[in-house]
Amino acid sequence: GGLDFKTVTGKAVYKAKLSGQQQLVSRDGSSDLAIVIQDSRTKGSQWQLTAAATPLLDTNNTGMNGDLVYVDGNQSTTLSPVAAPVMSHQNDGTNGTTNVTGDWSTDQGLLLNVGSDAIQSTKTYSSDITWTLADAEQ
Repeated sequence: GGLDFKTVTGKAVYKAKLSGQQQLVSRDGSSDLAIVIQDSRTKGSQWQLTAAATPLLDTNNTGMNGDLVYVDGNQSTTLSPVAAPVMSHQNDGTNGTTNVTGDWSTDQGLLLNVGSDAIQSTKTYSSDITWTLADAEQ
């Protein structure tokens, strides 16, 4: 069997009204990011998903006081250009498909952490995220 991304499509979109306080911003309803992993290896096989993100920049390459963060349960990982583990999984032998984004609630998954001194703007900021899937056999 094999280990592959079945789907990696779409984008995560955030819209925030800044309050002068640090805040975690949920994905906007227009977000259509979909990540699905197919693992057809044997029961007990493990994998790890990592993510790396470029800085949030506008079209003039001006940065934003904020970061993309991956929240899984009570664990929060700030994404940076260095790949960091965001999820791991062990194949239970019953279903080799894991819908990573399908389990995200409004306060889980890929969120935007906006700093308290971020300035309200009509500009659009973007970041490229590199998702990497690796065999994580013990």
